[in-house]
Amino acid sequence: NIPVAKKQGKDHLGIQLENLYLGFDRTKKEASPGEGGTVVWFWVNNVEETFKHIVGLGAKIRSEVNRDQRPGYSLAVLYDPDGNMFGLMGPSVPGGDTPH
Repeated sequence: NIPVAKKQGKDHLGIQLENLYLGFDRTKKEASPGEGGTVVWFWVNNVEETFKHIVGLGAKIRSEVNRDQRPGYSLAVLYDPDGNMFGLMGPSVPGGDTPH
């Protein structure tokens, strides 16, 4: 099967491949380290647990775990040590369904 990109809102495009989800977001001007760029989203089975673990390792928080922005999903955005944003995405309930 050839994956099909699905637009989710005006600022997000996603592609689901087996156990890999590629999400592309249009970033705002305040994004660092440049004026904009790509936010890499990682699909995880438990966003809350993974978020806490990564913050414990020293990641900076851009947005806490959010279950309201996209019904059925949990989302969180963090910064790596170089200031690049990355996202965590998973089911709103740990162990729930993968995106369709």
